[in-house]
Amino acid sequence: MSGMFDHWFEFDPQEDNLEGSSIFKHWFENEEKIEEISGSIFNSFRPGGWWLKSAKDPRWNDNGRSDAVGGFVIPEECEKRFEEMKKQFGDPPDDLEWGYMKD
Repeated sequence: MSGMFDHWFEFDPQEDNLEGSSIFKHWFENEEKIEEISGSIFNSFRPGGWWLKSAKDPRWNDNGRSDAVGGFVIPEECEKRFEEMKKQFGDPPDDLEWGYMKD
């Protein structure tokens, strides 16, 4: 996927800490904050597919399904797969991108 939205789906594996950063975990740890967040944010999540992509190291190319993609955050299943791949392959390539598409 290339285009003007690519920058929304890129992350720097050295700077972005994905461990435990699931948006759902953070939202649901503080119930008071949930009431402050507009329902439209929650409504933006839908089932869909996600992917990891690297031109430099195709071992990092992967994809899968999630019950909740949206909100410009990495889907939980994608995050888990990223952590598994880090254990398997070591440091991710610097061109690694992630993205999702709602059904």
